[in-house]
Parts: sequence; structure tokens; C-alpha cells
Amino acid sequence: MKRVVYVLMLCGLGSLVQAQVLVNGVDLNTLKEGTMISIEIREPSILSSLSSRVDYGQKDQVSNRKMAIEDPETGKAKKFNSSMEVVNFMIDNGWEYQQAVFQQPKTVNDYYDYRYFFRKKSPSVSLDR
Repeated sequence: MKRVVYVLMLCGLGSLVQAQVLVNGVDLNTLKEGTMISIEIREPSILSSLSSRVDYGQKDQVSNRKMAIEDPETGKAKKFNSSMEVVNFMIDNGWEYQQAVFQQPKTVNDYYDYRYFFRKKSPSVSLDR
């Protein structure tokens, strides 16, 4: 019986642990509850891959890479295959989707940009006994 309780406790603690969401070395999961962020996603084209820029209120960086979600192991910009992969990544890491805005390209050669807004969720606490 003690083993069952121990295993259930470990499973419960594991569900509370979330990966880091790093931008320029800052873990966004440490921002206070209710914080809003936006992620601008430029869809891939024939000549370029999908790119993202995160705005959480930091000073604007000269390099877009400095505003990208980083891989915690390498420190390099994390590669995503689609905008929905970015959205699902944020949701899986404790961020609540709020809204998306489509930004129409100004010229034929321009990119399609989307801006997604997220709010930091409050940690869920189970009061079941």
C-alpha cells in the first residue's frame, strides 16, 4: 500500500513540473501570474523557415534570435515546424491562449505574420481529499 501511495505522489508531482520557456536567458515561467506576452510568428516561405519573436516587456533586442524561444540545452533558438506547434508548446508550459491577430502582408513579397497573445496561468492546486 505504501508503494502505491508513493507512486501516486510521484505521478502527481511530475504533472506539476513544467519545462522552461527561455527567451534571452529569462525563464518566462518565472514571471508573475497573469503576465501577458505576445509571440509574433512569421510563417515559412520558400526561402526561409518559421521564425518567432517573443515580447514579454523586455527591452527590444537588435537580433531577433535574442527574442526567440530558446532550447534550454543548447541556448540556441528552438525550431518549430508550425505556428500551432508554438501555440501548443506555450499551452503545455502553463500559458493560456488569449487571442490571435493576423497581419496582412503589405506587398506580394512580404510574409504572413501572426501575433498570438498568452496569459500566464495560475498554478492549479487540487483540493480533493
